[in-house]
Amino acid sequence: MKKIVLISCGKDKCNQRAKARDMYRGSLFKKSLRYAQKLNPDKIFILSAKHGLLELDTEIEPYDMTLNNMNTHERRQWADQVLGSLRAHSDIDNDDFIFLAGRKYREFLICHIRHSSVPMKGLKIGEQLKWLNEQINEGECERLHRQLSLLPRVSIGYQERQVPQNGVYVVFENGETAHNTARIVRIGTHKGEGNLPKRINEHHVLNKDRSILRKHIGRCILAKRNDPFLEQWNIDRTPRAKRDEYVGKIDSEKLQKIEQEVSDYIENNLSFAVMPVENKRKRLDTESTMISTIATCSDCRPSKNWLGLHHPNRKIRDAGLWNVQGLPRSLKT
Repeated sequence: MKKIVLISCGKDKCNQRAKARDMYRGSLFKKSLRYAQKLNPDKIFILSAKHGLLELDTEIEPYDMTLNNMNTHERRQWADQVLGSLRAHSDIDNDDFIFLAGRKYREFLICHIRHSSVPMKGLKIGEQLKWLNEQINEGECERLHRQLSLLPRVSIGYQERQVPQNGVYVVFENGETAHNTARIVRIGTHKGEGNLPKRINEHHVLNKDRSILRKHIGRCILAKRNDPFLEQWNIDRTPRAKRDEYVGKIDSEKLQKIEQEVSDYIENNLSFAVMPVENKRKRLDTESTMISTIATCSDCRPSKNWLGLHHPNRKIRDAGLWNVQGLPRSLKT
C-alpha cells in the first residue's frame, strides 16, 4: 500500500509560468503542501480545476478556473478525468489516499477510492490553517536554525579537541541565509563510535571518493563550465577493482586540479558546527529529522548564486541542500 496525498489548487497564483508546487501562493495551499511533505508520502498530487491531476514539478501557466464555479455535471466530468490519471499513477483499490482538499474537489473522487481520509473535514478555512500550523509546527525550522547558528564554528585547520567524538554536524555556506540567519546547507553524522572528527576531516582531504560533499561540489564546479571531465569525476575508485579498472584512464593532473578547487571552495565558503549526540540511533534519527525539516521549509530556499543550483541531480537543486540521502520521498522525484 502506497501513501498518496491529494491537495486542491488555490486561487492566489503566480503571474508567470512556474512549477505547480510554486504556482499557488495562498497560505492554505503552502501549509497543506508542507504538511503533506511531513507525512513522507510516496507521492503528492495537486487537484487542479483546469489541469486535473498535477505532479508537483509540472510547469503550468497561470489560469483562472475553480470547481466552485462549475455545475454538478461539469464536476463529475472533471472527476472522471482525474480518476483516469490516478489509475495511471496508483492503485485506487489498495493505496491509501489523504485528501487535503475541499468538498467539491473530493466529492466525486472519494466514492471510487477504497482507502481514504480527510483530516480537515468539516473545518472552516481559519480552522484548517490553525490545524495545519499545529501539525507542521510552523516555527520548528526557524528555531532549529537559530539554535544551531549559536554553536561554535570550525573550518579547515581546526584542532581535534574542538570537535566532540560523537555528534551531528551542520554546514553553513557564505551567502546563504534563512530565517534572518545563516542557512544550513548540509546535515551529516557518522556511524562508527568516536569517528566524528575524522568524518569532518574527510571533507577537507583531497579525495572526493571519501566525501560525498566534495563529490557534489566538484560536480557543480564542472557542470557550471560544461566540463566533460565530469564523467571521470563521477567515477568512484574506492573499490580495488575500480582502481585497477581505471589505471591510466583518469586524467590524474586534472583530477588533482579539481580536488584543489573543491578544497579552496570549502576553505573559503563553508564552516561546520557540531551538536554532541552520543547514541548512534539518536544521531541517525536527529540527522533524518533535521534534513526533512529543512528540505520542506518554504523559507529555506537557496540564493540565486548558490553553487548547488548547477548540480546535475535535481534533488540537490530542489532541496537546497548538499544532501541526497534522507530527503522526503516527495522531493526525490
